[in-house]
Amino acid sequence: MKNLIVLLIALMSCSQTQVMGQILKLGYIDQQFVYDNFPEYQLLRKEIEGSSAKYQEVLKEKYAQYQQKLDAYQKLPKGQVAPLILKDKETELVNLQQSIQEFQSNSEKDLQLTYQKKFAVIEEKVKGVIADYGQENKYAYIFRSDLRAEDSWPIVLFAGAQAVDISKEILLKLGVTAATAPPIKAGLLKMIKK
Repeated sequence: MKNLIVLLIALMSCSQTQVMGQILKLGYIDQQFVYDNFPEYQLLRKEIEGSSAKYQEVLKEKYAQYQQKLDAYQKLPKGQVAPLILKDKETELVNLQQSIQEFQSNSEKDLQLTYQKKFAVIEEKVKGVIADYGQENKYAYIFRSDLRAEDSWPIVLFAGAQAVDISKEILLKLGVTAATAPPIKAGLLKMIKK
C-alpha cells in the first residue's frame, strides 16, 4: 500500500506524462475539500448535527429520569418496604435502562441511514461531475490526493478512454494462454467505469 501511494504521488506530481509516445493527462482531487465546500454536503452535515442534538437532548432527559428514579429507589428503606413494591421499582428501572439503550441504538441507526441515503445522492453527483470533467478535458486518470490509510474510497476517481485493461497481457506474460474466468469489473473499475 505504501509503495502504491508513493507511486501515485509521483504520478500526480506531473500533470502530464508521456507513455509510449502518447501524452497522458493526469489530475488529482482533494475529494474531502470538494465535499466540505459543496453546499448540499454542508446542508446534510447540518441536518445530521441538528438531528443528533435533538436525540442527545432526549437521551439527556431519559438519563435524568432514570437517575431520579434510581436515587429514589436507593433511598427506600429496604427492610420496611414490601417486596412487591421493591420488585416493581426494580422492574421500572430495568425498563427505563432498556428504553435508553433502545433509543440510543435507534437514533444512531436513524442518523446513519439518513446520512447514507442522502450522501449517496451527493456522491453520485460529485462522481458524475468528476467523470464529465475528466472526459471533457481529456484526462487519462484523476486520482484522490487526500487518501489516508483508513479511507475506503477509491484511489482512482476517473479513468478515461486512454486507460487500457492489460489483464490478458499480464496473463500471457505469466504463461497463461487461455483465461478460465471471465474478467469482472469489480471494486475500483466497477466504481469508475459505470
